Amino acid sequence: MSTHNEVGGNRTSSFGWELISRRVASRLSQSTLAEAAGVSLPWLVKLEQDRGRPSDEVCRRLAHGFLPNGSPLERAMLDLRLRRAAGQSLVTLSGQRRPPERVLRLYARAAQLLDERDARSRAAVRQRMARGELAVHHDVASRQAG
Repeated sequence: MSTHNEVGGNRTSSFGWELISRRVASRLSQSTLAEAAGVSLPWLVKLEQDRGRPSDEVCRRLAHGFLPNGSPLERAMLDLRLRRAAGQSLVTLSGQRRPPERVLRLYARAAQLLDERDARSRAAVRQRMARGELAVHHDVASRQAG
């Protein structure tokens, strides 16, 4: 499936969609997530509507808001997942110091685990499709062709 992550892009592969689906699955209200992440409610609403460009710092805060009791590795994985969902719309704040080596190692491990998890998930979907358990809907197939 092609992903279109520009602001206002494809709703099922956007940063906003990632936020909404995670928030709903976590049973968090917008105000609860905004408060836990330390972002304003209007800004969270804009991000969910793909009307704003998240920064790397906002992704980190949101990961902490979703997983306040999560391990550093779990939060790093979610932070990376959110950054990947943001794609080219991600704003990288300039002037930031280089993270400590332990943080860089943590994020390298998180990226490796995410890639492995995503590869397993894609393989499982391909197997289910091959067995006829899943069907590709016409609208998804036409987006891939286009």
